[in-house]
Amino acid sequence: MPVTAEIEYNEVTVVLTPNDIDNIIHHATETDNVITLNFTGEAFADTTTVTVPAALFDAAAHADVMLELALPQGTLAFAPATLASAAQQAAGTPITLMLEQLPVANIPTNQRRYVGDNDYAFHISLLAGNYAIRHFEGSVYVTVYFSGRFPATVWFLDDAGMLHPRHAASNEAAGTVTFATPHFSLFIIQEAPIARANPFVDVRADAIYFPAVQFVNEQGLFMGTAADHFSPHQTMTRGMMTTILWRLAGEPDMQGHPNPFADVATGRFYTSSIIWAAQHGIVLGTGNNIFQPYDTITLRQAITMLNRYAERFGLHPFAPPGQYRHAATRAEIAMLLYNLIS
Repeated sequence: MPVTAEIEYNEVTVVLTPNDIDNIIHHATETDNVITLNFTGEAFADTTTVTVPAALFDAAAHADVMLELALPQGTLAFAPATLASAAQQAAGTPITLMLEQLPVANIPTNQRRYVGDNDYAFHISLLAGNYAIRHFEGSVYVTVYFSGRFPATVWFLDDAGMLHPRHAASNEAAGTVTFATPHFSLFIIQEAPIARANPFVDVRADAIYFPAVQFVNEQGLFMGTAADHFSPHQTMTRGMMTTILWRLAGEPDMQGHPNPFADVATGRFYTSSIIWAAQHGIVLGTGNNIFQPYDTITLRQAITMLNRYAERFGLHPFAPPGQYRHAATRAEIAMLLYNLIS
């Protein structure tokens, strides 16, 4: 539904009354549970920054609806938990969002040592007045337009100039790259190398799961069991599955968050992922505060987790899992992930 916006060069300010916000929330809950603010028309061609009332974030969070902000450079999609976290930090101050592609030359010299001249740089920020909201609950899904060679690789560039991988989905037909992040800063997108070799001797190029294995390996969701073996028919544990979904969400920092399971020890590879998955309703445990992280996951359990993830983060879930009670293989998990987010 239309909103009132004031435009000044590359900045847009959304003007909303309490009644406007109520109407927007009502419209979202009556349709697809998503509020979309679209600033991609000709009048907004130079727009990189949008300011909205914090009350909209707060109201959307309480109504359990998502907020999508579409700009000429791409789209930011906020889940309800993220909206609530940002609104709490803003404390009533209008929230300003920025999504801007930068020339690599504009990146400070001390941060540029690992960034190539042909890379794509995006600056994404969330401000409440002069206060930078850099971390928040959950993750924001970022989709940016990309004209390089697909599939792309996404990296978070920290203040020291180090690159940290983000798991990304490339859509070559749409010319976009989508990734999840639990914080905002500088992000670098690199185009694919000209040739891609298959590193795994046990994954044939004509196997039905070959594209999926390439995808999960290149995105860092899960790698091989050895440098040249993927072990496609090997099973996977429940702890491994939550770790994959946690990586997909951008590896949110769960330090200080309560651990609901008695058998999930501190400091294990799966600890943060299980706490995160429980907090977001993606896993419920097996009863009596037990999770059983080392138990083999069934295909039914894996699909259930993926569907809860999809519903939580605005993706399209699979059909109900049915009676798939056999142990899920690494190849099956790879194909599920590939179909969910690629």
